Amino acid sequence: MKILSIFFVMFILSCGGEDKSIGKIASKDSMLIQQYLGQSSNVWKDEGYTVLTKSTNGRKTMKIITDTLVNNSESGNITFDPLDLYMYDSVGVQTLNVKSVHGFFYQAKHLTIATRNVELESKTEDKLIMLYTDSLVFLQDSNEVEVFPVHMKIFTPGMDTVLYVVHAKRGRWNLKTLKSTLHDDVKLEYLRDNVELLCEDLLFDSKEDVVRSEGHVKFKRVSGDYIEGDGFLSDSRFEHWKIKENIKGEILDLEVGSDGL
Repeated sequence: MKILSIFFVMFILSCGGEDKSIGKIASKDSMLIQQYLGQSSNVWKDEGYTVLTKSTNGRKTMKIITDTLVNNSESGNITFDPLDLYMYDSVGVQTLNVKSVHGFFYQAKHLTIATRNVELESKTEDKLIMLYTDSLVFLQDSNEVEVFPVHMKIFTPGMDTVLYVVHAKRGRWNLKTLKSTLHDDVKLEYLRDNVELLCEDLLFDSKEDVVRSEGHVKFKRVSGDYIEGDGFLSDSRFEHWKIKENIKGEILDLEVGSDGL
């Protein structure tokens, strides 16, 4: 039900964004802009761009850069064309950047939505995450991002080789806990060892080093080995893993990955 409501919000806002008569270019005194950014904020023009910043306790927490900003007070949303959003941690270090062709903020649901050619880049202490999608919903109150569909690459900063490639029709990612919950046609590839996991639901927790699925999974290797069954639990490097029940498969090399059997 929640997913359907988000899609409904996105449809309504998309329709509203096409109406060029809905409002004026927002100014620093706009009530809606102040509600979005808070009182410790700025809106200004810089070489034709509109720049918005939000700060908390004197530290910058968010910045938005756009070509066109439209404030629609009647519907309670702000439209950005394009959207370039930066988020910062408590000490001012950039942790997240979202770029898209179109974006809007919906005040009633406290959602920031990005659509069309969306790119998300997130940096942690030991990982860099790149995510590509058509639609992204940022749930600001819960620090969660919902994505439709999911195409994510995860690698260690400074490395040329991607560690993981993740695909799914939809997913939710918590920016603080670093947990990803994925659904529908999920495929996780661990490129370092050429293994692939196929399932319909997956929890990928890089912080706690857990990969888990409650449903049916198929675990494959490039050699042609595979094993499938119901329920899966593993570490993120697939060194120690288990499938719980209804197991079947074909193992050509018993010494590789045999600890997981």
